[in-house]
Amino acid sequence: MKPPEGVMQLHKAVDNPLIISPPPYRWLVLLFAVAFLATPLLSVDWFESIKIPFYLCGAFVLFRYSAVARSSYPVWLMLLVIVQMTFTWVSLLIDHPEIARSGPSIEDYLDKFAFLIVAIALGGRTSNLTALVFLMAALIFMIPWVLGDGLDDFFHGLSGGREGLGLNPIRTALYLSLVVLGLLAFRKRFFGIHSIVSLGALIWAALFLLCIGTLLMTQTRGVLACLLLVVFVFGLHGALKKRRVLLRNKRYTGIALLSFLLILFVGIQTDLAGKNYDKFERELSTVQTIFEGDLDSLPNSSWGLRAQFWLVGAKWISERPFSGWGYRAGRYVLGQESKTNEKFKDYRQLHNSYLELTVRYGVGGLAIILSLFLWVLYQSHQACKRGNMSKELRNFTFTSVALFMLAANFYGLFFDDVYGLHIMTLLLGVPVSFIYKDLQAKRSESMQASSVEP
Repeated sequence: MKPPEGVMQLHKAVDNPLIISPPPYRWLVLLFAVAFLATPLLSVDWFESIKIPFYLCGAFVLFRYSAVARSSYPVWLMLLVIVQMTFTWVSLLIDHPEIARSGPSIEDYLDKFAFLIVAIALGGRTSNLTALVFLMAALIFMIPWVLGDGLDDFFHGLSGGREGLGLNPIRTALYLSLVVLGLLAFRKRFFGIHSIVSLGALIWAALFLLCIGTLLMTQTRGVLACLLLVVFVFGLHGALKKRRVLLRNKRYTGIALLSFLLILFVGIQTDLAGKNYDKFERELSTVQTIFEGDLDSLPNSSWGLRAQFWLVGAKWISERPFSGWGYRAGRYVLGQESKTNEKFKDYRQLHNSYLELTVRYGVGGLAIILSLFLWVLYQSHQACKRGNMSKELRNFTFTSVALFMLAANFYGLFFDDVYGLHIMTLLLGVPVSFIYKDLQAKRSESMQASSVEP
Protein backbone atom coordinates (compact mmCIF):
# COMPACT_ATOMS: atom_id res chain seq x y z
CA MET A 1 0.00 0.00 0.00
CA LYS A 2 1.40 3.41 -1.00
CA PRO A 3 1.92 5.85 1.92
CA PRO A 4 -0.08 9.12 1.91
CA GLU A 5 1.41 12.04 -0.03
CA GLY A 6 2.07 14.03 3.17
CA VAL A 7 4.06 11.16 4.64
CA MET A 8 6.06 10.85 1.43
CA GLN A 9 6.94 14.57 1.55
CA LEU A 10 8.11 14.28 5.16
CA HIS A 11 10.17 11.23 4.24
CA LYS A 12 11.83 13.17 1.42
CA ALA A 13 12.65 16.04 3.77
CA VAL A 14 14.79 13.77 5.95
CA ASP A 15 16.06 11.55 3.13
CA ASN A 16 19.28 13.49 3.42
CA PRO A 17 22.18 12.61 1.10
CA LEU A 18 24.59 14.71 3.19
CA ILE A 19 23.98 12.72 6.40
CA ILE A 20 24.59 8.95 6.41
CA SER A 21 22.85 8.27 9.73
CA PRO A 22 19.75 6.61 11.21
CA PRO A 23 16.54 8.57 10.49
CA PRO A 24 16.08 9.86 14.09
CA TYR A 25 19.29 11.89 13.85
CA ARG A 26 18.19 13.39 10.55
CA TRP A 27 14.85 14.34 12.10
CA LEU A 28 16.52 15.89 15.14
CA VAL A 29 19.08 17.98 13.27
CA LEU A 30 16.40 19.26 10.86
CA LEU A 31 14.04 20.06 13.74
CA PHE A 32 16.70 21.93 15.72
CA ALA A 33 17.86 23.81 12.62
CA VAL A 34 14.35 25.06 11.87
CA ALA A 35 13.82 26.01 15.52
CA PHE A 36 17.18 27.82 15.63
CA LEU A 37 16.27 29.89 12.57
CA ALA A 38 12.66 30.56 13.56
CA THR A 39 12.76 31.46 17.26
CA PRO A 40 14.59 34.84 17.00
CA LEU A 41 11.62 36.16 14.99
CA LEU A 42 8.98 34.85 17.38
CA SER A 43 7.70 36.40 20.59
CA VAL A 44 9.14 33.56 22.69
CA ASP A 45 12.41 33.68 24.55
CA TRP A 46 13.56 30.21 23.54
CA PHE A 47 16.63 31.02 21.45
CA GLU A 48 19.19 30.57 24.23
CA SER A 49 17.53 27.31 25.29
CA ILE A 50 17.51 25.94 21.73
CA LYS A 51 21.15 26.87 21.05
CA ILE A 52 22.62 24.17 23.28
CA PRO A 53 20.79 21.12 21.84
CA PHE A 54 21.17 22.63 18.35
CA TYR A 55 24.95 22.87 18.72
CA LEU A 56 25.36 19.50 20.48
CA CYS A 57 23.13 17.50 18.14
CA GLY A 58 24.41 19.33 15.07
CA ALA A 59 28.08 18.86 15.96
CA PHE A 60 27.55 15.15 16.70
CA VAL A 61 25.78 14.51 13.40
CA LEU A 62 28.22 16.66 11.42
CA PHE A 63 31.40 14.98 12.67
CA ARG A 64 29.96 11.49 13.00
CA TYR A 65 27.74 11.09 9.95
CA SER A 66 28.56 13.77 7.34
CA ALA A 67 31.83 12.96 5.62
CA VAL A 68 31.56 15.77 3.05
CA ALA A 69 31.06 18.39 5.78
CA ARG A 70 33.70 17.26 8.26
CA SER A 71 36.43 17.31 5.61
CA SER A 72 35.42 20.69 4.15
CA TYR A 73 37.28 23.98 4.26
CA PRO A 74 35.07 25.61 6.94
CA VAL A 75 35.91 22.81 9.39
CA TRP A 76 39.60 23.49 8.90
CA LEU A 77 38.86 27.15 9.56
CA MET A 78 37.21 26.11 12.83
CA LEU A 79 40.49 24.47 13.85
CA LEU A 80 42.33 27.68 12.98
CA VAL A 81 39.86 29.62 15.11
CA ILE A 82 40.70 27.42 18.09
CA VAL A 83 44.43 27.92 17.47
CA GLN A 84 44.07 31.70 17.08
CA MET A 85 41.91 32.10 20.18
CA THR A 86 44.20 29.93 22.28
CA PHE A 87 47.15 32.03 21.12
CA THR A 88 45.28 35.23 22.04
CA TRP A 89 44.42 33.89 25.48
CA VAL A 90 47.95 32.66 26.27
CA SER A 91 49.52 35.93 25.14
CA LEU A 92 47.10 37.86 27.36
CA LEU A 93 47.99 35.62 30.30
CA ILE A 94 51.62 36.56 29.75
CA ASP A 95 51.28 40.29 28.93
CA HIS A 96 48.02 41.34 30.62
CA PRO A 97 46.93 38.72 33.18
CA GLU A 98 44.60 41.27 34.76
CA ILE A 99 42.22 41.15 31.77
CA ALA A 100 42.74 37.51 30.69
CA ARG A 101 39.80 35.18 31.23
CA SER A 102 39.96 31.72 32.74
CA GLY A 103 39.91 30.15 29.26
CA PRO A 104 40.12 31.07 25.56
CA SER A 105 36.30 31.46 25.21
CA ILE A 106 36.28 29.67 21.85
CA GLU A 107 32.47 29.78 21.75
CA ASP A 108 32.76 33.53 21.10
CA TYR A 109 33.95 32.78 17.55
CA LEU A 110 32.92 29.19 16.84
CA ASP A 111 29.22 30.09 16.84
CA LYS A 112 29.83 31.82 13.49
CA PHE A 113 30.03 28.29 12.05
CA ALA A 114 26.48 27.36 13.08
CA PHE A 115 25.59 27.55 9.39
CA LEU A 116 27.31 24.18 8.89
CA ILE A 117 24.55 22.49 10.89
CA VAL A 118 21.85 24.24 8.86
CA ALA A 119 23.65 23.23 5.67
CA ILE A 120 23.69 19.50 6.43
CA ALA A 121 20.13 19.65 7.78
CA LEU A 122 18.82 21.01 4.47
CA GLY A 123 20.59 18.24 2.59
CA GLY A 124 21.04 20.27 -0.58
CA ARG A 125 17.38 19.69 -1.45
CA THR A 126 15.39 22.30 -3.35
CA SER A 127 12.18 21.27 -1.58
CA ASN A 128 13.73 21.99 1.83
CA LEU A 129 15.08 25.31 0.55
CA THR A 130 11.64 26.31 -0.74
CA ALA A 131 9.99 25.47 2.57
CA LEU A 132 12.65 27.42 4.49
CA VAL A 133 12.35 30.46 2.21
CA PHE A 134 8.57 30.59 2.67
CA LEU A 135 8.92 30.16 6.45
CA MET A 136 11.55 32.89 6.86
CA ALA A 137 9.75 35.30 4.50
CA ALA A 138 6.50 34.80 6.42
CA LEU A 139 8.25 35.39 9.76
CA ILE A 140 9.95 38.55 8.48
CA PHE A 141 6.69 39.99 7.17
CA MET A 142 5.01 39.12 10.48
CA ILE A 143 7.63 40.96 12.59
CA PRO A 144 5.40 44.06 13.08
CA TRP A 145 2.55 41.93 14.43
CA VAL A 146 4.55 39.32 16.33
CA LEU A 147 7.21 41.59 17.89
CA GLY A 148 5.75 45.07 17.38
CA ASP A 149 2.44 46.92 17.59
CA GLY A 150 1.11 46.09 14.13
CA LEU A 151 -0.54 48.91 12.22
CA ASP A 152 0.36 51.45 14.91
CA ASP A 153 4.02 51.00 13.97
CA PHE A 154 3.24 51.59 10.30
CA PHE A 155 1.25 54.76 11.05
CA HIS A 156 4.10 56.03 13.22
CA GLY A 157 6.60 55.34 10.44
CA LEU A 158 4.43 56.97 7.79
CA SER A 159 4.12 60.08 9.97
CA GLY A 160 7.90 60.52 9.91
CA GLY A 161 9.02 58.64 13.00
CA ARG A 162 11.87 56.15 12.87
CA GLU A 163 10.33 52.72 13.19
CA GLY A 164 11.83 49.27 13.74
CA LEU A 165 8.46 47.46 13.80
CA GLY A 166 9.33 45.49 16.91
CA LEU A 167 13.09 45.20 16.39
CA ASN A 168 16.00 47.58 16.33
CA PRO A 169 15.52 49.55 13.06
CA ILE A 170 18.94 48.41 11.81
CA ARG A 171 18.06 44.72 12.19
CA THR A 172 14.65 45.23 10.59
CA ALA A 173 16.29 47.03 7.67
CA LEU A 174 18.74 44.15 7.19
CA TYR A 175 15.96 41.54 7.10
CA LEU A 176 13.89 43.61 4.68
CA SER A 177 16.92 44.20 2.45
CA LEU A 178 17.42 40.44 2.21
CA VAL A 179 13.79 40.02 1.17
CA VAL A 180 14.28 42.71 -1.51
CA LEU A 181 17.35 40.90 -2.84
CA GLY A 182 15.44 37.62 -2.77
CA LEU A 183 12.55 39.12 -4.73
CA LEU A 184 15.01 40.45 -7.31
CA ALA A 185 16.94 37.18 -7.57
CA PHE A 186 13.84 34.94 -7.83
CA ARG A 187 11.66 37.39 -9.80
CA LYS A 188 11.16 35.00 -12.72
CA ARG A 189 9.23 32.66 -10.43
CA PHE A 190 6.54 35.35 -10.07
CA PHE A 191 6.07 36.63 -13.61
CA GLY A 192 4.09 34.99 -16.38
CA ILE A 193 5.83 33.85 -19.54
CA HIS A 194 3.94 36.03 -22.01
CA SER A 195 2.34 38.81 -19.98
CA ILE A 196 3.61 41.45 -17.60
CA VAL A 197 0.28 41.56 -15.79
CA SER A 198 -0.36 38.34 -13.86
CA LEU A 199 -1.27 37.34 -10.32
CA GLY A 200 2.35 36.46 -9.60
CA ALA A 201 3.56 39.81 -10.91
CA LEU A 202 1.03 41.67 -8.76
CA ILE A 203 2.09 39.72 -5.68
CA TRP A 204 5.76 40.43 -6.45
CA ALA A 205 5.09 44.16 -6.92
CA ALA A 206 3.07 44.37 -3.68
CA LEU A 207 5.78 42.61 -1.66
CA PHE A 208 8.53 44.70 -3.25
CA LEU A 209 6.78 48.01 -2.57
CA LEU A 210 5.94 46.94 0.98
CA CYS A 211 9.60 46.12 1.64
CA ILE A 212 10.88 49.39 0.17
CA GLY A 213 8.30 51.48 2.01
CA THR A 214 9.06 49.78 5.31
CA LEU A 215 12.80 50.13 4.67
CA LEU A 216 12.35 53.87 4.34
CA MET A 217 10.49 53.90 7.67
CA THR A 218 13.56 52.46 9.41
CA GLN A 219 15.58 55.53 8.28
CA THR A 220 18.74 53.43 8.42
CA ARG A 221 21.34 55.15 6.25
CA GLY A 222 24.01 52.48 6.40
CA VAL A 223 21.77 49.60 5.31
CA LEU A 224 20.09 51.70 2.62
CA ALA A 225 23.47 52.75 1.23
CA CYS A 226 24.68 49.13 1.20
CA LEU A 227 21.50 47.92 -0.50
CA LEU A 228 21.64 50.63 -3.16
CA LEU A 229 25.30 49.86 -3.86
CA VAL A 230 24.69 46.10 -4.14
CA VAL A 231 21.65 46.52 -6.40
CA PHE A 232 23.48 49.04 -8.58
CA VAL A 233 26.67 46.99 -9.01
CA PHE A 234 25.00 43.63 -9.61
CA GLY A 235 22.19 45.21 -11.62
CA LEU A 236 24.71 46.98 -13.85
CA HIS A 237 26.67 43.75 -14.29
CA GLY A 238 23.51 41.85 -15.24
CA ALA A 239 22.33 44.60 -17.59
CA LEU A 240 25.67 44.71 -19.41
CA LYS A 241 25.79 40.93 -19.62
CA LYS A 242 22.25 40.66 -21.03
CA ARG A 243 21.85 44.03 -22.72
CA ARG A 244 20.65 42.50 -25.99
CA VAL A 245 17.94 40.52 -24.21
CA LEU A 246 16.84 43.59 -22.28
CA LEU A 247 16.65 45.68 -25.45
CA ARG A 248 14.45 43.05 -27.10
CA ASN A 249 12.30 42.37 -24.05
CA LYS A 250 10.79 45.58 -22.72
CA ARG A 251 8.77 43.93 -19.93
CA TYR A 252 11.54 44.01 -17.30
CA THR A 253 12.43 47.58 -18.22
CA GLY A 254 8.78 48.56 -17.86
CA ILE A 255 8.44 46.77 -14.52
CA ALA A 256 11.61 48.41 -13.17
CA LEU A 257 10.48 51.87 -14.30
CA LEU A 258 6.97 51.40 -12.88
CA SER A 259 8.35 50.17 -9.54
CA PHE A 260 10.72 53.13 -9.33
CA LEU A 261 7.94 55.63 -10.04
CA LEU A 262 5.66 54.01 -7.44
CA ILE A 263 8.41 54.07 -4.82
CA LEU A 264 9.19 57.69 -5.63
CA PHE A 265 5.51 58.64 -5.42
CA VAL A 266 4.99 56.90 -2.06
CA GLY A 267 8.22 58.37 -0.69
CA ILE A 268 7.27 61.92 -1.64
CA GLN A 269 3.66 61.67 -0.49
CA THR A 270 4.60 60.34 2.94
CA ASP A 271 7.81 62.41 3.27
CA LEU A 272 9.76 59.17 3.82
CA ALA A 273 12.10 60.11 0.99
CA GLY A 274 12.65 63.56 2.51
CA LYS A 275 13.40 62.15 5.96
CA ASN A 276 16.02 59.75 4.60
CA TYR A 277 17.51 62.40 2.32
CA ASP A 278 17.87 64.81 5.26
CA LYS A 279 19.71 62.16 7.26
CA PHE A 280 22.16 61.57 4.42
CA GLU A 281 22.62 65.30 3.90
CA ARG A 282 23.50 65.88 7.57
CA GLU A 283 26.41 63.47 7.27
CA LEU A 284 27.95 65.13 4.21
CA SER A 285 29.96 67.41 6.47
CA THR A 286 31.45 64.31 8.13
CA VAL A 287 32.54 62.94 4.76
CA GLN A 288 34.03 66.31 3.86
CA THR A 289 35.96 66.46 7.14
CA ILE A 290 37.41 63.01 6.53
CA PHE A 291 38.50 63.85 2.97
CA GLU A 292 40.12 67.05 4.22
CA GLY A 293 42.11 65.02 6.76
CA ASP A 294 40.88 67.09 9.70
CA LEU A 295 40.29 64.04 11.91
CA ASP A 296 40.49 66.04 15.14
CA SER A 297 37.32 67.90 14.14
CA LEU A 298 35.10 64.89 13.49
CA PRO A 299 31.55 65.53 14.77
CA ASN A 300 29.77 63.25 17.22
CA SER A 301 27.20 62.28 14.60
CA SER A 302 26.45 58.71 13.50
CA TRP A 303 29.13 58.60 10.81
CA GLY A 304 31.46 60.91 12.74
CA LEU A 305 31.49 58.57 15.75
CA ARG A 306 32.13 55.58 13.50
CA ALA A 307 35.16 57.35 12.05
CA GLN A 308 36.37 58.04 15.60
CA PHE A 309 35.88 54.36 16.47
CA TRP A 310 38.11 53.52 13.51
CA LEU A 311 40.86 55.71 14.96
CA VAL A 312 40.48 54.13 18.39
CA GLY A 313 40.44 50.62 16.96
CA ALA A 314 43.48 51.21 14.76
CA LYS A 315 45.41 52.54 17.76
CA TRP A 316 44.73 49.44 19.87
CA ILE A 317 45.22 47.00 16.98
CA SER A 318 48.68 48.47 16.33
CA GLU A 319 49.71 47.50 19.88
CA ARG A 320 48.73 43.82 19.48
CA PRO A 321 48.15 43.20 15.73
CA PHE A 322 48.56 39.41 15.78
CA SER A 323 47.12 38.35 19.13
CA GLY A 324 44.47 40.99 19.81
CA TRP A 325 42.95 41.88 23.18
CA GLY A 326 40.61 38.92 23.64
CA TYR A 327 36.98 38.48 24.61
CA ARG A 328 34.83 41.64 24.39
CA ALA A 329 37.91 43.75 23.69
CA GLY A 330 35.85 46.51 22.06
CA ARG A 331 34.11 47.18 25.37
CA TYR A 332 37.48 47.15 27.15
CA VAL A 333 39.24 49.59 24.81
CA LEU A 334 36.28 52.00 24.81
CA GLY A 335 36.30 51.86 28.60
CA GLN A 336 39.98 52.77 28.60
CA GLU A 337 39.48 55.56 26.07
CA SER A 338 36.56 57.00 28.07
CA LYS A 339 39.00 57.85 30.86
CA THR A 340 40.37 60.63 28.68
CA ASN A 341 37.34 61.21 26.43
CA GLU A 342 33.93 60.95 28.07
CA LYS A 343 32.03 60.66 24.79
CA PHE A 344 33.03 56.97 24.61
CA LYS A 345 31.68 55.99 28.03
CA ASP A 346 28.18 55.15 26.76
CA TYR A 347 29.38 52.77 24.02
CA ARG A 348 30.04 49.05 24.37
CA GLN A 349 31.17 48.19 20.82
CA LEU A 350 33.10 49.75 17.94
CA HIS A 351 30.15 49.62 15.50
CA ASN A 352 32.27 47.87 12.89
CA SER A 353 32.33 44.08 12.84
CA TYR A 354 35.74 43.76 11.19
CA LEU A 355 37.28 46.32 13.53
CA GLU A 356 35.78 44.59 16.55
CA LEU A 357 37.01 41.21 15.32
CA THR A 358 40.57 42.44 14.72
CA VAL A 359 40.72 44.17 18.10
CA ARG A 360 39.58 40.93 19.74
CA TYR A 361 41.59 38.31 17.84
CA GLY A 362 44.10 40.09 15.62
CA VAL A 363 44.60 39.97 11.88
CA GLY A 364 44.45 36.16 12.01
CA GLY A 365 40.88 36.29 13.27
CA LEU A 366 39.98 38.77 10.53
CA ALA A 367 41.61 36.63 7.82
CA ILE A 368 39.58 33.58 8.88
CA ILE A 369 36.17 35.25 8.50
CA LEU A 370 37.10 36.92 5.20
CA SER A 371 38.38 33.65 3.74
CA LEU A 372 35.14 31.97 4.81
CA PHE A 373 33.02 34.50 2.91
CA LEU A 374 35.24 34.20 -0.16
CA TRP A 375 35.08 30.39 -0.04
CA VAL A 376 31.27 30.47 0.00
CA LEU A 377 31.14 32.87 -2.96
CA TYR A 378 33.69 30.92 -5.01
CA GLN A 379 32.18 27.50 -4.32
CA SER A 380 28.67 28.82 -5.05
CA HIS A 381 29.87 29.88 -8.48
CA GLN A 382 31.50 26.49 -9.05
CA ALA A 383 28.38 24.60 -7.91
CA CYS A 384 26.27 26.69 -10.27
CA LYS A 385 28.62 25.96 -13.18
CA ARG A 386 28.30 22.23 -12.54
CA GLY A 387 24.50 22.43 -12.33
CA ASN A 388 24.19 21.69 -8.60
CA MET A 389 22.98 25.16 -7.67
CA SER A 390 20.45 27.28 -9.53
CA LYS A 391 21.52 30.61 -11.01
CA GLU A 392 18.85 32.30 -8.91
CA LEU A 393 20.27 30.95 -5.67
CA ARG A 394 23.80 31.80 -6.77
CA ASN A 395 22.77 35.37 -7.55
CA PHE A 396 20.98 35.69 -4.22
CA THR A 397 24.03 34.28 -2.43
CA PHE A 398 26.33 36.81 -4.11
CA THR A 399 24.09 39.81 -3.44
CA SER A 400 23.05 38.87 0.11
CA VAL A 401 26.56 37.98 1.28
CA ALA A 402 27.87 41.18 -0.33
CA LEU A 403 25.18 43.16 1.52
CA PHE A 404 26.06 41.50 4.83
CA MET A 405 29.79 42.06 4.33
CA LEU A 406 29.21 45.74 3.51
CA ALA A 407 26.80 46.27 6.41
CA ALA A 408 29.34 44.71 8.78
CA ASN A 409 31.49 47.80 8.16
CA PHE A 410 28.88 49.98 9.88
CA TYR A 411 27.36 47.72 12.53
CA GLY A 412 28.40 45.13 15.09
CA LEU A 413 27.00 41.91 13.63
CA PHE A 414 29.57 39.26 14.54
CA PHE A 415 29.53 39.37 18.35
CA ASP A 416 26.96 39.77 21.15
CA ASP A 417 24.13 40.11 18.65
CA VAL A 418 21.50 37.41 18.26
CA TYR A 419 20.19 38.80 14.98
CA GLY A 420 23.63 39.20 13.43
CA LEU A 421 24.35 35.53 14.16
CA HIS A 422 20.88 34.59 12.92
CA ILE A 423 21.32 36.40 9.58
CA MET A 424 24.81 35.01 9.03
CA THR A 425 23.67 31.45 9.79
CA LEU A 426 20.78 31.75 7.35
CA LEU A 427 22.76 33.42 4.55
CA LEU A 428 25.62 30.93 4.63
CA GLY A 429 23.71 27.79 5.60
CA VAL A 430 21.53 27.72 2.48
CA PRO A 431 24.26 28.01 -0.20
CA VAL A 432 26.70 25.79 1.72
CA SER A 433 24.09 23.01 1.68
CA PHE A 434 24.17 23.05 -2.13
CA ILE A 435 27.95 23.47 -2.12
CA TYR A 436 28.21 20.26 -0.10
CA LYS A 437 25.86 18.57 -2.54
CA ASP A 438 28.17 19.66 -5.35
CA LEU A 439 31.33 18.55 -3.54
CA GLN A 440 29.75 15.18 -2.78
CA ALA A 441 28.77 14.70 -6.43
CA LYS A 442 32.27 15.70 -7.50
CA ARG A 443 33.78 13.20 -5.07
CA SER A 444 31.48 10.42 -6.32
CA GLU A 445 32.43 11.13 -9.94
CA SER A 446 36.10 11.03 -9.01
CA MET A 447 35.70 7.68 -7.21
CA GLN A 448 33.77 6.20 -10.13
CA ALA A 449 36.42 7.40 -12.59
CA SER A 450 39.22 5.87 -10.52
CA SER A 451 37.34 2.57 -10.16
CA VAL A 452 37.12 2.03 -13.93
CA GLU A 453 40.75 2.81 -14.61
CA PRO A 454 42.77 -0.24 -15.66
